[in-house]
Amino acid sequence: MGIQNRNGNALTKEEKQRKARAFVSRFIKVKMILAIVLVVCALAAVGLKGALSISTTGTSVGQSFRAGNHVVTLIRTLEPYIPTLHRNRENDRYRIGLLVSPVDDPSQERLIPISGGFRSNDLRLTKVIGFDGTNVWCKVDQLQGVNLKTGKLVDAAKLRDANPDLDEYWDDLRRISFDTRLRVTLSDWKHFSEVDPITLKATPVRQAGITPSDSRVESFLKTLAKDGYLNPSFVRSGPNTEPLRLSDPAGFLMVYTAGPERGATLMVARVTAEGKVIWKADTGLERFTLQQILPDARFPAFVGTRPPVPDKVSEPLVVIINTQSGEVSPRSLWR
Repeated sequence: MGIQNRNGNALTKEEKQRKARAFVSRFIKVKMILAIVLVVCALAAVGLKGALSISTTGTSVGQSFRAGNHVVTLIRTLEPYIPTLHRNRENDRYRIGLLVSPVDDPSQERLIPISGGFRSNDLRLTKVIGFDGTNVWCKVDQLQGVNLKTGKLVDAAKLRDANPDLDEYWDDLRRISFDTRLRVTLSDWKHFSEVDPITLKATPVRQAGITPSDSRVESFLKTLAKDGYLNPSFVRSGPNTEPLRLSDPAGFLMVYTAGPERGATLMVARVTAEGKVIWKADTGLERFTLQQILPDARFPAFVGTRPPVPDKVSEPLVVIINTQSGEVSPRSLWR
């Protein structure tokens, strides 16, 4: 017995087609409703995860580095996670980025992502090793370069492509060093090649000598110490070199301690070649927790922490000073 209509008669062809179309229409509507429900549930799950996830503040890793008119610092950040009663820190994962801070315009600071998914122990040896005028080079889980202008990454694969004869060297971080350019130690562990910042080609070089220090510095500092400057010293242009020389007027950059008490800050002063102090500036950094000085004749930078406050973690800072005016520009390394 076939399908009948309300009057008990067999359905006509037109009625069968109409019922079929109605069934298909209802089926499509049900599928659309189910699809909308699934999308809403997925969005709700993503939103709930975002609402429950804890985001953390990034902190600096290793030393900051001077890169032309910028100060660069690696920032380690714990990736967002959902809190649990029995949190296993072995499951924590971290990401690494490069904080680029222009010395003359803090509003243009940017954080360039490098990589993520690291365990805490993976980042113990992470550091910036140098700037070659184009790329900031870092040791993370592998050798990583960051083009400061474009923000693009330069990894070991690009170095291998440019230097097929040195293919096996780039993954061995023991062979990687830096002077004014990136260096890779060759197979004899005595000689090395330097990498061109633009072409990434490595060519053999020999090590240069060291600039001798200025023999008159010690007596000059003794005179300043008698004038009341505590623990004075001159900022030098590099290890085993003479003091950084300033011009217009000729002189030096001196650092000293604000006072004998615990937590005293680091002071900076510009001194002429005759010993006259032009200006003084308080960096706001605790003198004896000073970590780095990044020398520059125009905008030197100082890296350290604020003086300790009971029950609080001292904030890490990069402090940039204008050598012409003595203006101080502090930048937090909490991100």
